[in-house]
This record gives sequence, structure tokens and C-alpha cells, in this order.
Amino acid sequence: MSRKNAPKLWPPLPAQVCRRTVRAQASSIIAKADRGTTSTDRQRGTPVYESRSEVGSSRSAQPRDRCLDLAREFLNRQSGDAASDAASLCLEPALDGDEEARQLLLAAIEALTVAPSRRAGTSHRTWLGKRLTWYAWKAHTASARTSAQPRQDELSQATQVPRVRLCEPPPPARDSAEQKRLERLKPLWDQGVRLLPGPDPRKLCDQLRREIPNLAPAIDVLENELVLRQRCGKAEFGFPHICLVGPPGSGKTRFASRMNALAEVPYLEHSAAGSSDARTMVGTSRGWGTGMPALATSAVARFDAANCSLCIDDISWTALRGQNGSIQDALLTFLEPETSRRYFDEYLQTEVDLSRVSWCVTTNSLGQVSSALRSRLLIIEIEPPRPEDFDAILCGIVSDLESEFSGRLPVALSAIDTSILRQAFQDHRSIRVLKRQVRWLIGIKVSELTLH
Repeated sequence: MSRKNAPKLWPPLPAQVCRRTVRAQASSIIAKADRGTTSTDRQRGTPVYESRSEVGSSRSAQPRDRCLDLAREFLNRQSGDAASDAASLCLEPALDGDEEARQLLLAAIEALTVAPSRRAGTSHRTWLGKRLTWYAWKAHTASARTSAQPRQDELSQATQVPRVRLCEPPPPARDSAEQKRLERLKPLWDQGVRLLPGPDPRKLCDQLRREIPNLAPAIDVLENELVLRQRCGKAEFGFPHICLVGPPGSGKTRFASRMNALAEVPYLEHSAAGSSDARTMVGTSRGWGTGMPALATSAVARFDAANCSLCIDDISWTALRGQNGSIQDALLTFLEPETSRRYFDEYLQTEVDLSRVSWCVTTNSLGQVSSALRSRLLIIEIEPPRPEDFDAILCGIVSDLESEFSGRLPVALSAIDTSILRQAFQDHRSIRVLKRQVRWLIGIKVSELTLH
């Protein structure tokens, strides 16, 4: 392939092939230099390599000093051909951790990028040079990792997250499609899933109080549970199964999402509004074409965390009875410690330990929540936000919008904008409505800025 048609970056070769090719390349270059033919050939512009078979003809290792001396000489010529040869000579010593060779290798990378080969016919050097550029970068990063490896090992040992197996291996799959679905769940019975540590209770709860001050009762419950776990030597994250009851827009769902975000624990939100059966919660058997594991089983495998959190939103909007069961009835099994520890997953056809999953249920009222479900949840009444909570809530909304748009917002709210929003908030006292108003107002300001 000619240089003109060669891609900018060729696909990488296997590491063993790279080592063998580079060693043979270096041997060929040194042999020509020892015969005194390399310099004159380069002055006449004659390609050093006649064919790819010549590259693989010699496999003997060369002294390190000889390789580096020739590499310096080639780099001084400031041409793409010479830089390719310099990379060939430096690459293997750099892979072995030689710092001087690594520095020369970086110089060769720079030369290869700014000084391409002068001869259009040197297709072999283009072919090899592009691969060497890729491997040179890999060698550079590998060398950097090697130099910092002792410190990283010590750090990983100190912060190693324990893993736990949650079930026994399930019965084998009957076809390839089923086998692929089971592979996604394999960590549950193979290497295990992570058991994530809990955060500092004081820092977490103080931050939540600053962001959502009207949810102080729920935050107090969380803080007491985390402190209790910490004092009893239970390092993993977890909180009692709770039911947040409050008017729409009071911040119930935001509490669950922010709590898990600050604790760095995976979190899954599932809306129960309008659901007429429990198939999503309990899963379906493998025998069906739509077979799937239980929601909690899927979440644990997906997040690789045995103590992830699940939030069931608007539980009161579900049907109390359905043809395929009710979500409220299905939740009873997961909320009871004894049954959740030995939950039989119909899809896996084996018992799974889901007792470490923390559940948060939200509802606007308890009227449509069954008494059996209420008895298994810690009920926490949430009051609407107070007018004095406006500043803290507004700060959190702006921060959420900045995270959504991956950076600082192009415009800021003026004092007049804040005053208007504050006055409206005293009437509706809804976080959801305030967020919609802030988004709408910022959108108008950005549009005006664009037009002008």
C-alpha cells in the first residue's frame, strides 16, 4: 500500500508480534550501520528495507548502548525515515523500563508526526512507522505505570472493595441467546459483586441539609442509621427501607438521588405510576421469550454492587390487585430481611441474596398504600419547602442544570430574576415547579443573548 492510501492509524498488532518485529528491525538497522552502508544509503535516499521478509530475518538482541547511540544519530537527521528507525531501536528498551530509551522514544514520536517520509515509495517504512507510533505511546504509558506501580499497589490494597457472591450457579442455558443474557448476570455467582463502603455520615447529611433543608426528618433518620453502622463496625453503605410521604414537588425523589450521588452508591429509580402488574419487580421465567430477572437482581448485576439503592416512585398510583400481581405485593418479599436473603429468582432458577439492597418508596399520600407494605417501611412525613429554604433549593437546581449541560451555564440569574422566582416560590412552594421556572427563564436569557 502506498503512503498516499495508507490510513492515519493502522490497527495494532499483538504484543508478541510487536516485540519480535521491533527486535528484528533493530538488528537489521544495526547490522547495516556496522557494515557502513546505512549513512551512505540514506544520503542517496535509498530505502534501508527492501521487503518485509528482510525485517523478520534477524532476531538477535542488540546491546542497549548501541541501540540508543544510533537512535540519537538518526533523530539528529530530522526526517521521517530516520525517526522510524530511531523508534525501532528505542522501543524494546523503553518497554523494559529504560527511562533514557523512553525519552528518545517520545522524541521519535514527535519526529514521526511532524516529519513524514520524503520518499513516496517507502511504503514499508510508512507501514511500520505508523504501528511503531502506536506502540511507542503504549510503551510510554506502560513505563509511566511501571514507575508508579508500587504506590498504586499500596493504594489499591488499602482501598480494596470487598466482593460477595450472592447465589449459586444457575442451571445451564438452553440456547445461545439465553446464554448471553446469563453472562450479564455471571458476577452474581462467579467473582462476586462489590460491597460498597459507607461515607462519612456527618459530611453526607450536612450537605443534604444544605441542599434540601425541608427533608430534615429523612436526613436525621439516614444519619442515625449510618452512625449506628459505623459504630458497630459495619462499614458497608445501607439505610432502613423508608417511605417518603409528601405533596408533589416537595423533593422526595431528589432526596434519594442526591443521597446516593453524594455517597457514590449506584441508584436506580423505577416509576410505579400506572403499573398494572408485578412482572418488572419479580421478573419472568426463562421459558418465556420475554424472560428477565427481578428488578433488584438486574440492578445488582448491572451496577456491580450488592448494596445499591432502588427508589420506587409514586407507589400509591399502582393497582392494589392485578392479573399478574401488584407491585405493592411484590415489594413485601424484598423488604423482609429473611425472605430477601433467600429470594428465589424465577429467571435464574436459584436463590439470590438481595438483603443488602436499600429501598426508598415515595408517595403523595398513604391512602392507596396497603397496610402490609406500610408495616415494612419507615414512614417519614415530608413538609413542603419553606420560603426561607428558597436560596438553598435554587442553588441545588442551578448546580443540577450545570451538571446536565456539562459545564457552567452561559448566563446567570440576575437579582431581579431571583426576586421574581422567590415571590413565585412563596405561592407554589414546589421544587419541581421552581426547577421548571428556572430552566424556562435561563432559556429565554440565552435566546436573547443569541439574537443580540
